[in-house]
Amino acid sequence: MPRLLGLGRSGAWAGMACLALLAGAGCKKGSPEAAVSWEVVPRLPSPSAGTYARAPAEPTDPPLVPLMAGHTWDASLAGAASAAALQLAEGEATPTWLVRHDLWRAGYPYPVDTLTVWKTPVGAPPPPDLTDWLEARPAEADIGLVRARSQSHDVWVALTAQPRGSIGVQPRQLPLEAAFTLPVLAGATFEVADGVGSVRTGRLDLAQTFTVDVAGEWLVKVSDAQGTVARFPIYVQQTPPTAPVLALDVPEGTLAQQADALIDQLREGYDRDSLEPDLLFQSAAAKLLGDPSIDTATLAGRLGWPEARLARWDVRAATLLGALDQVIWEPAARAGLLAPSGQIGVAAAEEEGRVHLVVLVGFDE
Repeated sequence: MPRLLGLGRSGAWAGMACLALLAGAGCKKGSPEAAVSWEVVPRLPSPSAGTYARAPAEPTDPPLVPLMAGHTWDASLAGAASAAALQLAEGEATPTWLVRHDLWRAGYPYPVDTLTVWKTPVGAPPPPDLTDWLEARPAEADIGLVRARSQSHDVWVALTAQPRGSIGVQPRQLPLEAAFTLPVLAGATFEVADGVGSVRTGRLDLAQTFTVDVAGEWLVKVSDAQGTVARFPIYVQQTPPTAPVLALDVPEGTLAQQADALIDQLREGYDRDSLEPDLLFQSAAAKLLGDPSIDTATLAGRLGWPEARLARWDVRAATLLGALDQVIWEPAARAGLLAPSGQIGVAAAEEEGRVHLVVLVGFDE
């Protein structure tokens, strides 16, 4: 997942938030040339791509070309920055899970380090903070820098990343019975969940090829000793979504009721019926809020449910949507999320300004 999101300072506007979500040099670093006209309408790269890949290129916005001299401008990363910039230009929020959706839609599968935002008057040159920020970026960093314009101001958005390995070019969409291959990555492991939640795991000491024999949203995660190397969904016999799977609006009710309703919405998006609320599961989930040390085997025994068919989600985040986001994009959680039927217990509480969510799913065979 992306690791850190900071909203950079500029002039009269600044903000800061946490994000819980490439390389090359050779040109001499420079600053914006005097002949550059920042009054021209910004030209944003496409926010949508057909594959996942690093894409070093020249900026699509001509005034950015001299500004980016000596740095690697990545078209995939910049495509995601375009989507974020358009949202920010209209005053909309950019939660972490929405940024990740933008990254995948634009074809960038690697963890992002930072998202930085500046605001200037319409047609103004880049602020000194931005040029200083660029000067401090490491040479190996991918940078997706764009500017967008509203009626009252320009918004500059920069996404940065430093992938630790390459997964090559991967598809976003495949027909049934097609295949994709993860290349050799020494020391890395893979988790691949298919469209019904079955998970395959292993090492990438050898290349691994997967035949997509089940329709739906497949989820791929590549990890090493430092964490996530790459993560991305592949849509089999489906069109990749243009909107995020999480709803922007949270329903009314207690935290647990909100979580239960959002899980129903998620499952509906995956063509799954609601799970059956169970008082025993709900009681166990509530107990786990205060005592997470109970192991899953013990929990399964108390519930009278096979451990192999008991999913346990225990996550903390700044918001309920952020907590659910941590579950959705873990291959290991897909068995419970996509189960055709089963029992569910949901408990949630605010702890020191953060949301603690516990969900138990006992799924049928």
